[in-house]
Amino acid sequence: MHGLAVERRVPKLFTMAADEWLELKKLTLAPKSYSVEQYSLKHLRPVFGQRLLSDINAAAIARYVGARRNEGAADKSIKLELGTLRGILKRAKLWTSIAEDDLLPRLRDRDDVGRAVSPDEEKALLNAYRASRSRGLYTAVVTALNTGCGRLKSGRLSGDRSIFRRGRSSLASPKRWPGRVGQSRWNDRLTLALRALGERVS
Repeated sequence: MHGLAVERRVPKLFTMAADEWLELKKLTLAPKSYSVEQYSLKHLRPVFGQRLLSDINAAAIARYVGARRNEGAADKSIKLELGTLRGILKRAKLWTSIAEDDLLPRLRDRDDVGRAVSPDEEKALLNAYRASRSRGLYTAVVTALNTGCGRLKSGRLSGDRSIFRRGRSSLASPKRWPGRVGQSRWNDRLTLALRALGERVS
């Protein structure tokens, strides 16, 4: 119009936009946060992957939420997935009209109940922790999962090489609980995680 070239957006499939999103986020997110984006897209791709971004609307998102709930997914998990979807659509400047649609589901977090993660979810999370640059992160998570010592954040795991053979550790309490020392029996996963950490820092 009036001799000015009008830039037209090229229609883009969701799966292509998702690949670009992961490439961008890989540069800016911590490994744990990046794994959340990957896990969210694992659920989003089968539904939206072959759709054009411009074809995704509030009704489609509402159907997605309903399907995920029928699968037993918690609203907290669905919110993370919608956060990824929203980010991709925002980048394409397509989110504003969706956000104003009354059909868009409004999800709330519940802090009164919990949900046990599935074996696949636990495996995905542990793989993300294992890939972290923090040498002790994976071991700390495995310790918390297998000993119930998640609250002893500043506690210390003490002992000598014979501990690995006995399969038992001494948990030194933090200052908050002076004088309280417990014994924790290890399973094979915890033993292997601690051995691997010992080899990395030795």
